Amino acid sequence: MKSNVLGLLTVIIVIIGAISLGGSLKLFINIPSFIIVFGISMGGLVYRFGFSGFGLLFGNSKTKLVFCQYGKFLSIISGLLGTIIAIIQCFSNIDNFSRASEAFAISFVCLFYGFLLSLIFHLLEKNTEQVEEQ
Repeated sequence: MKSNVLGLLTVIIVIIGAISLGGSLKLFINIPSFIIVFGISMGGLVYRFGFSGFGLLFGNSKTKLVFCQYGKFLSIISGLLGTIIAIIQCFSNIDNFSRASEAFAISFVCLFYGFLLSLIFHLLEKNTEQVEEQ
């Protein structure tokens, strides 16, 4: 259990450190991207498992694995969908460089959020598999 907490803290520190070393943390905060990725992912989970589906995270390991695998799938798909939406907006503003570059940056933030959420589901899934093996 201590190794899980230490590993998770390491992942968080490395991600935040990499962002901080490359510039401002503010570059990675974008509300529309957050809404797209987390909204589609959570909406898809509710659609598939219902509102009580989030309780599966605390249930038996088989249902938790299915929930996490579906969550990983949805988070990557929603990140890609957000990227496509932002790139379309980018090309629609191609004559205005500042708006086009902003939309282009947002497209990558969507991918970042999608993969970050996928990583969370992956870690939850692997933690469940470890508990199952013991």
